[in-house]
Amino acid sequence: MRISRIYVESELVEGRHIAFDQDRSHYLRHVLRLKPGATIVLFNGCDGKDYRGKLTLSGKQLGAAIESSTFQDNESPLQCSLLQALGRSDHVDWLIQKATELGVQRIILFSAERTQYPPKPDQLAKKQRHWRNIAISACEQSGRARLPTVSCYPSLTQTIEQDEAKLRLLLHFDGPPLIGHLHNQPGSLSILAGAEGGLSTQEIGVAKTHGYHAAAIGPR
Repeated sequence: MRISRIYVESELVEGRHIAFDQDRSHYLRHVLRLKPGATIVLFNGCDGKDYRGKLTLSGKQLGAAIESSTFQDNESPLQCSLLQALGRSDHVDWLIQKATELGVQRIILFSAERTQYPPKPDQLAKKQRHWRNIAISACEQSGRARLPTVSCYPSLTQTIEQDEAKLRLLLHFDGPPLIGHLHNQPGSLSILAGAEGGLSTQEIGVAKTHGYHAAAIGPR
């Protein structure tokens, strides 16, 4: 039987008991349908550990008694960032999910020239909470014990300013194969990608002047 992994935004310590908030309690009880005494795994997304414990019930309050912890050595040694132009909402959601499952440490979204519906300032906080929750769910499912950061900027230029990777790649149909850039085994890597319509000619020029090398994933 598969043991459920649950993200909690708090310090976790062996031998201690934690109480779940209303949203997590509802998820455990009515979605996962777990009963008191069930074995669960908790993680907080920052210390790299999984904490095994038992589900408890005190009155109407669900909690967990933490019994043991294990360091999850499943993070990629390559520090990878994905700089992604915003596209359709469902595409962005899928991308965050898969990038998290693949081990990307930083996901930086931005409004490009061809982004059709950039988020309005008053919508951005809600969007970022939504994107973070997608990353949390992907960590729960894939076994990652460290959450990637998900941020968003209004332009490519502001996004590039956040990039500190040693090797910077721009996904482009006319570039050489991506694998050829990885022979020197860089310690950090960033990948810049456009939305459905791709980056504009001007944006590609800006990226190249900031040290991004064109690279193609494959012939298709």
